[in-house]
Amino acid sequence: MAVISLKDIFDYGFVKTVICAFNFVNLEQLYGIVAGAEEIQTPVVLMISQKTALKYGLEEMFYLAKSKVEKLQTPFVIHLDHAKNIDLVEKAIDLGFSSVMFDGSSLTFDENIKKTYEVVKKAHRYGITVEGEINAIYGKEEDGTPNAIVYTKVEDAKKFSEETEVDFLAVSVGTKHGLYEGTPSLRYDLISEISNSIKSKLVLHGCSGLTAEQLRKSIQSGIKKLNFGTEVMVTQINAIKKSLSSLSKPDIRPVMDSSIEEIKVYVKNTINSICISQ
Repeated sequence: MAVISLKDIFDYGFVKTVICAFNFVNLEQLYGIVAGAEEIQTPVVLMISQKTALKYGLEEMFYLAKSKVEKLQTPFVIHLDHAKNIDLVEKAIDLGFSSVMFDGSSLTFDENIKKTYEVVKKAHRYGITVEGEINAIYGKEEDGTPNAIVYTKVEDAKKFSEETEVDFLAVSVGTKHGLYEGTPSLRYDLISEISNSIKSKLVLHGCSGLTAEQLRKSIQSGIKKLNFGTEVMVTQINAIKKSLSSLSKPDIRPVMDSSIEEIKVYVKNTINSICISQ
């Protein structure tokens, strides 16, 4: 199955309600995510963040993912995540990413609209899905300073969706990036109100650490894409620690293989308990 756009995943009925999206930063994380999705034949979004692309190479990371999934039976989306650099977004479009996110949430609202629309115009010519963001999601984004929570206003989401024609929109409804301290309080009422007011599909960033019940309620309120990153990292780190404790010879391969297996199990459990159940 070819790599397809995030929009087509929904339009052609590969998923009915929601899709899970996972960030990966290395081969083992990619292999574990892909293995989990392929075993239960459910599409997922493979996300490459701007930080990962700049550190390891946008082209290298894209072709690593593409070569892994293009001959499989399950359709996959390869997505550029949280790109604040338009040149990087345009390079991703030219490479063949099937979905891109331009994150202009740190810009003024009007400038965010202007630049996101520029990305949409180019990406849509190639059938590529675009995700935007308003109100930077609470927490540490990449290596930046933690942001104070600012809930998205319904009127802002409506204006942004209409003027940019963006396919997917990440909004601030109470989640954060990274690990949670305390219990997050999600505004399900706000999710529902925004979802009912715009054409763009809603994205929930900062899903790692939320309970299955919180995620299901978010989906029922109108979320269409769930982003997981930190939990993939934590799963791999824990698997490596456990495997290293019983390592009997200097061979890193079984250690890394253990992390692939653990990530596969995590992805399957996440999809089965949250995405497929909806």
